[in-house]
Amino acid sequence: MRIAPACALLLLASCQGAGGRTFEPEAPSAPRTTRVEPRLEAGIDSLRQSLEAGEDEQARAILSRLWALGPDESSAELLRSFDRVLGGREAVQALDLRLVAEPRELPAELRSRMPAAVGYALQLQVRNPLTSPLRLVPGPATLASVREEVSAGGAIVRSQELRPFQLNSALEIPAEGELSVPMAEFFLAPRDNELAVRLAFTLELRAGTLLRDGEELPAMRWNVVSSRTCAATQRLREAGPQADPHALLRGDADALALLEAAIAVPEERVAQTLASLCAALDPATSVDLTRCHKALSWLAGEALPEDPSRLQQWISARRPARPRPDLKLPR
Repeated sequence: MRIAPACALLLLASCQGAGGRTFEPEAPSAPRTTRVEPRLEAGIDSLRQSLEAGEDEQARAILSRLWALGPDESSAELLRSFDRVLGGREAVQALDLRLVAEPRELPAELRSRMPAAVGYALQLQVRNPLTSPLRLVPGPATLASVREEVSAGGAIVRSQELRPFQLNSALEIPAEGELSVPMAEFFLAPRDNELAVRLAFTLELRAGTLLRDGEELPAMRWNVVSSRTCAATQRLREAGPQADPHALLRGDADALALLEAAIAVPEERVAQTLASLCAALDPATSVDLTRCHKALSWLAGEALPEDPSRLQQWISARRPARPRPDLKLPR
């Protein structure tokens, strides 16, 4: 396993496994031997289209109308398969899944060699708000990590790593309860010639199954909130509460000063700061866009176009949609 001086990642053995690839199942289709009543064919086609488009509320309404028509046993079998797909989606959407990096104490030997290092334990936290316990069996998963290192001169270097793994056991989530699954351990520490180092994690869970009230349901479209942790120099950490790139933009601060202010922004304020800075730059001069390029890139967590015109397009695309005025028809 490759270990970088600025940060090290250790996947916990209980979560490691062979990689694999599965495909999310489509909405169920009628087997060739299944007879569907002609009077229900149009409704079932609409139901299938709504499911494939992700319009679950509409699909549920169509399904209710189809049941009200009193289908025969052959058609009812197909409707039950649609019902299971919707039930699985509704249960998965109700879950709160997120990656969380909790501080942890490092071994004494590592602390003596790297006193500025901070240790973390990465966990998958699952909260079940439903009144029924759930048993989750996700499919093969991929843990992606993106490491960002910022040199003293302001250069941002990014690298990405993908690690496949398979949970060794099902996740038993009590009703209205929570469960934490250990994922990995890592530490962060900027090098002597760096302003900061940051590590972001995303988790992709592929289709699996979910057991609720004794019924096994297909489970897909998992939404796991990502985690991002930063370690900066002491000077930037101390500036965190007052960090405001937007305020510096109004002055003559250079690109490095704006980047340092962006690094100092606490993680819980990053999204708000990025939105504020984008609003101030929409529109902006090419000089200001060039000054803010690295600060924006750090706050966004991605490489942004350096060309001012293309960067302006990126900023404008983030502009919140304006609500449409009410349409007033003539009487």
